[in-house]
Amino acid sequence: MDVLLAFGLFLAALLVSLALDGPVLLPLLFGAGCFFTVGRRQGFGSRELFGMMAQGVGRALVVVRIFVLIGLITALWRASGTISYLVYWGIQIISPRWFLVCAFLVTCLISYALGTSFGTVGTIGIVLIVLAKSGGADPAAAGGAILAGAYFGDRCAPASSSANLIAALTGTDLYGNIREMYRTGALPFAVSVLIFAALSRLFPLSAVDGGFLAQIEEASRLSPLMLVPAVLILALPLFRCGVKTAMLVSALAAFLIAVFAQGMGTGEALSAAVFGYRPEGDGAFSRIIAGGGLLSMVKVTLIVAASCTISGLFDGTGMLHRLEGAIEALAGKTGRFPVTALVSLAGSAAFCNQTLASIMSNQLVAGVYRKQGASRRELAVDLENSVILLSAAIPWNIACAVPLEALGVGAGSILFAVYLYLVPALYLVTKRFFRFRDAQGPQAP
Repeated sequence: MDVLLAFGLFLAALLVSLALDGPVLLPLLFGAGCFFTVGRRQGFGSRELFGMMAQGVGRALVVVRIFVLIGLITALWRASGTISYLVYWGIQIISPRWFLVCAFLVTCLISYALGTSFGTVGTIGIVLIVLAKSGGADPAAAGGAILAGAYFGDRCAPASSSANLIAALTGTDLYGNIREMYRTGALPFAVSVLIFAALSRLFPLSAVDGGFLAQIEEASRLSPLMLVPAVLILALPLFRCGVKTAMLVSALAAFLIAVFAQGMGTGEALSAAVFGYRPEGDGAFSRIIAGGGLLSMVKVTLIVAASCTISGLFDGTGMLHRLEGAIEALAGKTGRFPVTALVSLAGSAAFCNQTLASIMSNQLVAGVYRKQGASRRELAVDLENSVILLSAAIPWNIACAVPLEALGVGAGSILFAVYLYLVPALYLVTKRFFRFRDAQGPQAP
């Protein structure tokens, strides 16, 4: 089976699955089978190919451990009242005349604290879109502000699975990458704030419904103590505490608050950590706040593992060498980041999945960075400023389709999610002013 034919079958399977609203895992496994067949036709033995796939999965284990901790945090922060507290005060500071910019800033704050775009959209995002629809603001503009804010944290939060994935793929330090993302993202963030401020005057909110505040107060015993888990995950890294340790300590603090401050039984809190938080009552906020847990991360873990089997086959068999050569030649004419952005955009559109697009983009461009003497940190930041955000700007990519579906808005919201494309666009112009220091070696892997 030819490589191009295998790619065609793989992409067709992805598109069919997307059209039928089916699971992404199945076409990923089908794609792995196609590329396995290509490897056999190239002369590799089955045991050798399975070894390549196992090596690919092995590289994902670091990220899987992060997924486990994210599953714990997303449930225990719910159980402890941390998310309720953040949502409660987020709603309190919203000004109707400046609704869109407030929605963007509040969503940025929550997404940075949670580190998950889906979790942010599923909590504060749903509350904000309901406020927009009930208050007469434009739902498409509100959806764009929420989508943009959700990926602010997905790009640069310590607890973000995508940030941890990029760090693992490139062999770089997470917090060193985050510092560079602050630098390269400051200008796009400021411009986004100005744009949302202008849009707020065009699409104001007529009123803020206070009914949600009462529901939040009923669902949780709110107090400043609920902020402790969020403060820990943000503050501990400042004292050179590893991200996994910080996440574990935050989850433990949330567990203790759930038991001793919220009145949950120990067994109930442990059950929430595994199966997800299920609050009492059937109010709108109770339905919104439910979720999280270890089992919630099984699907994304399997997707990453399946994606990495394909990556392992590509790496071990050299199937992509011809394509990598074309990419290297193009990079010599246009520069590294333009090629990375182009590959990221194509991968995000073709693979319909942020994780697989990230893995494939790294696979295709890492050699260019290595041969041109670029640092691994530059590669990591370039990927963060391209594939992580561009995936969310493709309507049929899961990174975009799932949030839009959850918010009940159409693809028109993407036009308003200006932060998603301001980051790569402005970085394309300003990259020459940045210098990337890589304490872990001068070259990309």
